[in-house]
Amino acid sequence: MQSNRAVRPLVLDIGCCGTSALRIAAPGYNLPGFDGAFFDLEPDWANVLIVAGRVCHPLAPLVRTLFERLARPRWVIAYGVCAVSGAVFDTLPLSEVCPVDVCLPGCPPPADALCQALAHLPGRHAR
Repeated sequence: MQSNRAVRPLVLDIGCCGTSALRIAAPGYNLPGFDGAFFDLEPDWANVLIVAGRVCHPLAPLVRTLFERLARPRWVIAYGVCAVSGAVFDTLPLSEVCPVDVCLPGCPPPADALCQALAHLPGRHAR
């Protein structure tokens, strides 16, 4: 397995799950190999897109553009039941907007699940 330093996540926080996703950068979460500059704010430098929340129809082109701008190798994580399935809202599952590598359902999913997903991404086949 490669070093976790190859993982540069960009969180698209468009719902309440985003707060949970951002918790993994707080003290107390053990993410070996990450060097402090954990989340990226520039999609051209990031290679992991974490979408947390509801993807409404007008937002879909923006999400697709962010995906296309990610550095390669790149991965996408659907974080939360809204991103995974659209839930009970009139929204799109993320998989209808861009390819999804990891689905973490829940409302919200445990932050530890996101830590595990990020730790195992470099060993996955990327697009």
